[in-house]
Amino acid sequence: MTELNSNALNPEQDIALGSAQEQRPRTRIRPVAPLYRAVVLELERRRLAIGISMDRLSEIAGIADRAWAKLLYPDTAAGRTGNWETLQLVSDVLFADGFDVVVKARTGPALDAIRMKYQIRMAAVLPVRGKCQREWMSELGKRSAAARAAKKAAKSAGGPAIWWCVVPST
Repeated sequence: MTELNSNALNPEQDIALGSAQEQRPRTRIRPVAPLYRAVVLELERRRLAIGISMDRLSEIAGIADRAWAKLLYPDTAAGRTGNWETLQLVSDVLFADGFDVVVKARTGPALDAIRMKYQIRMAAVLPVRGKCQREWMSELGKRSAAARAAKKAAKSAGGPAIWWCVVPST
């Protein structure tokens, strides 16, 4: 004769709890070091400047398929932090002639997940335009001012308001 434990779960509850635990986001035991983020960010900037895809980089470096995306975003559910040997393999691909490392004091806050995503997005946009961030933002401001002036001029002339205006880039 077997004894029944009143604290034991029935199989339906066990399955329900199992699926709920699987859906829970993975939490990191240790936070990602800002040094790791800075190194990976510079490697990503170089990858974007060269114009090589993430899958191709993983393939040429000889690391697992789609590993670069996981190493680049370590805070996501599928994210991982790479070891130094893996980062060296990626560096050898991106900097075939070698590289020098310069470490300097940071003027702003530490590089966290949100700031890193912002930096990656800016790096993805700026090399295409061939301008630094200051020049790019200045150009956008000038375009916005021209569109605002055209809208104001049309409104003051008594005509219908212009909701958008195409301004040629200079």
